[in-house]
Amino acid sequence: MASTSTNKQPVLVDRVHFSAVTLGPVGGLLDPLNYNSPDPAGLFLLSDGGSDGTLIESVTIASTQKDTDEYDVLLFASTVNNPLMINAQNTFYIASETIKSEVCGETTQIPLPPAMVPVPNVGCEPKNTAIYIPKNWSLFCGLSQALCSPSFNCRVIVYAQGGYF
Repeated sequence: MASTSTNKQPVLVDRVHFSAVTLGPVGGLLDPLNYNSPDPAGLFLLSDGGSDGTLIESVTIASTQKDTDEYDVLLFASTVNNPLMINAQNTFYIASETIKSEVCGETTQIPLPPAMVPVPNVGCEPKNTAIYIPKNWSLFCGLSQALCSPSFNCRVIVYAQGGYF
């Protein structure tokens, strides 16, 4: 086979991945205006890279109360698995989305970057979106600021789904 031929194989996963964390009373940033200031006290492990890596295909925010503060849910990739070891040198901002909750239980998808995963029968334009978490890396999530409104018991749930290689 010539070296220029295309022999692209789909990304196959060994087992599915699903995880969820609850966010609320603690912010995930030391400075809410600086996404390069992760706060270990407010970041929670959403996924690890597993033994060979993880592909996160969707991240969903679910509000548990109506009219929740409109803060951002942030995703960070990190080279450490222990939240207490997080700092600005080993943890990197990836994506975010603002919490929207006009009704209780409203969900919002966090837009993910395009992935280099082929989409069958559609050519080059459409792209799947995903976050690849390499082996020995982790995906953390947190809030830009602590949720306090409409009550101190206000929470959002963040779900991630995808698969392990």
